[in-house]
Amino acid sequence: MNGSAVIKRITDVASSSSTSLKQIGGPLWKILSFSPADDRVYPSKNISVSLEKGTASVAYG
Repeated sequence: MNGSAVIKRITDVASSSSTSLKQIGGPLWKILSFSPADDRVYPSKNISVSLEKGTASVAYG
C-alpha cells in the first residue's frame, strides 16, 4: 500500500471509532454527570446512594 492509502485507512477507522464513542459516551456522560441539585430531583425529596464493593444501592423518597 502506498502512503495515501494508509492515511485514508487510518482516517476511516478513526472516524468510525469516533462515532461509536460518541454513541456510547453520550448516555454514559448523562449518568456520570448527574447532579442531585438538577431540576429532575425536587428539593422536597431526598436521594441517597451507597457504593460498596460489588454493589450500589439507591434510596429515593
